[in-house]
Amino acid sequence: MILDTDEVIKSPGIPDNSTVIQEIRGKGIPVISEIEFAARYTQATKICITGSNGKDHNYPAYYHILKKAGYKVGLAGNVGNSFCIAGS
Repeated sequence: MILDTDEVIKSPGIPDNSTVIQEIRGKGIPVISEIEFAARYTQATKICITGSNGKDHNYPAYYHILKKAGYKVGLAGNVGNSFCIAGS
C-alpha cells in the first residue's frame, strides 16, 4: 500500500492538494518529483526550465544554442523523454 512506502515519486499531473498526497504527507512520507528522483543518479549539469507559460517556445532556442556551442545536450521532461530514462 502506498501509505507503507519510504518515499513517493509524484506525477506533476497529481495536484499537491489531492487527498492521497495529503494523506501521504500526513504520514511523514516524502513526496518528490521525477526530476528530483532522477537527479540523484546523474552528475550531468542540468538547466531546468519551469513555470506555466513560455516553456514550449523557449526550450528549442536554448537547446539549439547549446548544441551549436558544442555541448552534448538532451531534452527531457514534458518534451523528449522522461528525465529518468533520458540517459538510457
